[in-house]
Amino acid sequence: MSTFFEQLRESLAPEFQLEGELGRGGMGTVFLARDVALDRPVAIKSMRPEYASAAAVERFQGEAQTLAKLRHAHIVPVHATGLARGLGIPFYVMDYLVGETLEQRLVQGALPQADAIRLCGQLLDALAVAHRHGIVHRDIKPSNVFLEGGGAILTDFGIAKRLDRQEAALTAPGQALGTPLYMPPEQSSGRDVTPQTDLCALAMVVYEALTGRQWLLESPEAARWDGVPKGLQVVLERALAESPKQRWPDAQAFRRALLEATPGAATSLWAKRVGIAVAVVAAAWVVSHVPRGPVSDLRIESLVAEGTGGSAFLGDSIAALVAGHLTGFPDFTVLGPGRSGRVRDVVKGTVSLAGPWLRITMRLRERQFAITTAASDWRAAGDVLADSLLMRVFSGTALDSEVPVRVLPLTPAGLRAFLAAEKLFAAARWREAYAAYDEATTVDSTCWLCVWRHTETRRWLGQDDDTVGIRRALEHIALFPPQYQSLIRVDTLPLLARLDTLDALHKRSPAFLFGEFRYGDELMHRGPLIGRARGEAAQHFQAALNVRPDFAPAVEHQLWLAVLEEDGPRARAALEELGHINQLQQLTSGVPELLQAAFAWRFLPQQQAEVLTRQAIDEAKRKGIGALDVGARYLNGFSVPAGAVWIGRLLESEPRYGRSALIAQAFGHAALGQLDSSWMNLDRLRGIYPDPAVAVLRLELEGLVLLFAVDPNAAPGVDTLANRLANIASTTNLPVGLRQRTGWLADLLQCRFPAALARTSSGLRAWPAYPPELEGLLRACRGAEAGRLREAVDSTDRFIDLTAWPIRDFPVYRTMLHLLRADWLTRLRRPEAAVNELLWAENFDQATLPTGDPQPMDVDWAFRPWARWRRAVLLRPTGRREDLCPLYATIERLWRGGERPFAARADSAARLAAELHCAGSSQ
Repeated sequence: MSTFFEQLRESLAPEFQLEGELGRGGMGTVFLARDVALDRPVAIKSMRPEYASAAAVERFQGEAQTLAKLRHAHIVPVHATGLARGLGIPFYVMDYLVGETLEQRLVQGALPQADAIRLCGQLLDALAVAHRHGIVHRDIKPSNVFLEGGGAILTDFGIAKRLDRQEAALTAPGQALGTPLYMPPEQSSGRDVTPQTDLCALAMVVYEALTGRQWLLESPEAARWDGVPKGLQVVLERALAESPKQRWPDAQAFRRALLEATPGAATSLWAKRVGIAVAVVAAAWVVSHVPRGPVSDLRIESLVAEGTGGSAFLGDSIAALVAGHLTGFPDFTVLGPGRSGRVRDVVKGTVSLAGPWLRITMRLRERQFAITTAASDWRAAGDVLADSLLMRVFSGTALDSEVPVRVLPLTPAGLRAFLAAEKLFAAARWREAYAAYDEATTVDSTCWLCVWRHTETRRWLGQDDDTVGIRRALEHIALFPPQYQSLIRVDTLPLLARLDTLDALHKRSPAFLFGEFRYGDELMHRGPLIGRARGEAAQHFQAALNVRPDFAPAVEHQLWLAVLEEDGPRARAALEELGHINQLQQLTSGVPELLQAAFAWRFLPQQQAEVLTRQAIDEAKRKGIGALDVGARYLNGFSVPAGAVWIGRLLESEPRYGRSALIAQAFGHAALGQLDSSWMNLDRLRGIYPDPAVAVLRLELEGLVLLFAVDPNAAPGVDTLANRLANIASTTNLPVGLRQRTGWLADLLQCRFPAALARTSSGLRAWPAYPPELEGLLRACRGAEAGRLREAVDSTDRFIDLTAWPIRDFPVYRTMLHLLRADWLTRLRRPEAAVNELLWAENFDQATLPTGDPQPMDVDWAFRPWARWRRAVLLRPTGRREDLCPLYATIERLWRGGERPFAARADSAARLAAELHCAGSSQ
């Protein structure tokens, strides 16, 4: 009778060839196998037949489903699952990991401190993803951590718990699943496990990695911490607390604390370089983990020397030359000679020298490319061979790559123009790529991918949407691969539907570079508008870089996010790579200079920030980059309004920038709690550039301050403001749009302060009809003031995903919407929902580059400190340091130089931060 191994091998053939047993656990066995179609090794986990009860099969299949949902660089990926034919035994296919487990490594002793910290950060990233999917691993231990290529891979989710699913049928009441030596107290006693259970178990593993000793569950007070820096000890002790409520609230909070406590974080190489100025800021975000290698399309192997003509030295050189020629395309990746990694296909060849003549051949599957040339011309010959290979690959017949060939140019000239544009696109050289795609479509109008890339590049240049290009791409959408079809349709959807589509694309095609990048881009810029934390974007930018580590757009956005999140350790780490990345890719978008200024104003003393900002502006001018006022306006979005004011003053004397520079200063002063200075800037603006829109804008900002004042006594009187609104409408020939804005604000004041305005006529004026968004919010306000709070919230739900485009002519609308809804939710005693609503101000959503009239995001950013203060007030009863400390720090930093009511709030924030023992508290 056949053994189970033989039966399983026969059952899985011909798709997989079972080659041997790798190990076995409680109910399953892991085998080494070969994926025949892809010709690569894989690991297959199968249930052992003696344990194949109905409950066990259900648990095993649940493990496969769990792993399949968790796509992360530090979680072992599952590629397929099924039942073995003829056996009915469940199995699933995952990556074959080459390396050793942490348990095997610890036999040699403790890890170096830096390695242990890096491992912890990587596993916390993995757990953050698992926990967001409602999954608790509950078996974190050294034998379930695989070490591969400098990274840690979390394996074996066999007893993972789904928090959204009852498991009474699978687990006996009170039964403690897991490994006793690594079970936190609640798990060993059979009580409910939570994400904090995993964090505690991971802390045990990290303690062991740092010290070489197991954590003593029975007597934690006797633990020895020699060799562990005090800061790290404090972080781990909190994670190891007996009560889950006393531990870190989530994996990200644990990870942030770990980074802050890492020895030497504040004295990195960046600190030594910053005195001579950073050239640009547009590099890979150097996170604490090393991603696992992606599957590349090709590897170019060293050419084999034939004969005795002394050509051996050329084998590596020509192969490296060809690989370099093929590198840098967003839909296609290649590995050069000597580089390891998983690939779809390999190019091999030979080189021989006979007298002055050189013969080179290269083979890709059934196709051979050959050239004979003078030995001195070997570089030119290599270029010719690389072009031949490249054209073959992008013709769609060379290999099974993911290049969307049906939408590429049909002519060789068009294809060459397209490939030139692709390299510029992948290097984030937006202006050059935009022109190159335009050229490619001129050469060959059948390049529908060129059309779509052109529209994408246009958006990242901050221009208005290319509706013609979007329509042309949609007309030919059936020619695109399915994942591209989803991405193209995203441009036509409102925000909520857009994010739902991107989420579905992420789950369906987690290795699709452009899907992951666009998802991250939307979350970072617009996720806060619907209460999504922009920090969620980080995993999607990293996923894009897992596919293409050199994909500069994702690199650029990761750094952007690091500065936005005010994450000093990550931003400092990113700066270590800046000069190298800039040298390689010659970034010319202007974004690097912007990020340099944002970083400097956020993390450096002001004097040093001024020096670096001047250098960044000079560098931008040297590159021929205009629109320098964009930097001033954007700095308000990075929560560094002092920088916005400083750059605004620097640029206001230049005629091309003066108007926008004054706008940047006005909003910067508002964010700093310096309202008198803000009004002064707006008055100067109106004096230099006569425009009734400026007068209306000032009244709108005063109205916002009045309606949501930090100190109502500091705001102008309601009746005074209402009369000023009426006067400007009657004495100025206002366009309809401005009349709508003044009337709407007057009606909102009437709604909120009816008693104060009882004697004024402003609310009775015949204003023009309002757009649906304005009318809907006004109607909801009236309902709320009549006591119908729930109806007000429900009726305005449809407005919360409004991006900048539909409301760009009404810049204060979105700020008013979210502040009103937060107020109504607070009065409904729904503080959590109110806190979520107030996240809106963290957006970075623009209609176009901010060089002209104020946009909704300008107003949102000016009132971001208001939103953060209100969030702090609502969160204060929870006492959660990780939530409150960053908010208090921002309030203290921004408002300490503000007018009296703002400075008083800054003092309160400093005192409350000190009571919570926040890091860096000034009291």
